Amino acid sequence: MRSLKKITIVLFFITFITFHLVLMKPHLIDSNLIQEEALPSTSSSTESNSIPIKRIIIVTTWRSGSTFVGDIIKSAPGVFYSFEPLLYLDHHAGSKTALIQSIFQCQFTADFLRSVNGLSGLPNDMQRNRRVWDECHYNRSLCHDPHFVGSLCSYSPVNLIKTVRLRVKELNTLLKNDPSSKDWKIVYLVRDPRGTMSSRDGLKWCQINPACNNVNRLCTELVEDLELIKELVDQFPNRHYLVKFEDLATNVESGTEKLFQFLEMPVLKPTTAFLDSHTKSNDQKLKENFLNFDHSTFRKSDAVAYGWKNKMDVKRIANITSICASALDALDNI
Repeated sequence: MRSLKKITIVLFFITFITFHLVLMKPHLIDSNLIQEEALPSTSSSTESNSIPIKRIIIVTTWRSGSTFVGDIIKSAPGVFYSFEPLLYLDHHAGSKTALIQSIFQCQFTADFLRSVNGLSGLPNDMQRNRRVWDECHYNRSLCHDPHFVGSLCSYSPVNLIKTVRLRVKELNTLLKNDPSSKDWKIVYLVRDPRGTMSSRDGLKWCQINPACNNVNRLCTELVEDLELIKELVDQFPNRHYLVKFEDLATNVESGTEKLFQFLEMPVLKPTTAFLDSHTKSNDQKLKENFLNFDHSTFRKSDAVAYGWKNKMDVKRIANITSICASALDALDNI
């Protein structure tokens, strides 16, 4: 009986490993595809492997269209996507810069992974990371296993972070102090504050959060950020890229081409398919079936860009326009 039990256990492990390798194969093919076609040989690598990794961070503020931009980039093959990882620090002690560095080095703690998997009361944002979520489909405990997730990250040719919780000046300090950041690609996303506030109006949590519901704060920070962004883009055009949401939303195909050209990535079929399905539809069922309705990107993007004109009353538009005059002038000069 004991020998039969041992044989059964061995067969189980062989079956499990074989099944997992079958699951991994298409993703490793994706990884090789984008590595060969999209990534320059100068991209940096993690210490644990020799695969060149492109590190990208999207920096913006709440309701500026960053979920849309993040989804466009993550539609490319082989992208390891961290959606709002700094949300973890709203509930745990730690450093923003240290967390960003650890993610870009593919180093994760068990506590952080439990949090992003929705096991500590926060949203399950790991679902947005297709590289991980697809692989741990049959064993969800792997989704918060540091070694497993770290390995997938290390073998992903693109490491993407999207955050609304990092000011440009905070990022600039990190860039100055981290020599490895010279290989990062930084995407700054800005939006007309009237569109931003119109989008925020529909969020209950935003109404009680001063960092989200204050128009003066939004536009003061926007002016400060734009001044610093322009300096960085002028000094390091190959590392920093400024995107206006309205420009991208009204010309999605050409805007995506320009963005991917900056990222040194080709626009492959998965991305064009994503654009077709997400930007040319206003189907309510598609929206409701998306991961998170508040962050849905199934919509007519050109209608979203200036939808605030029909959503907000004239007095509110005039009020925001007056308060944000300097910010609007700065946006017009981009």
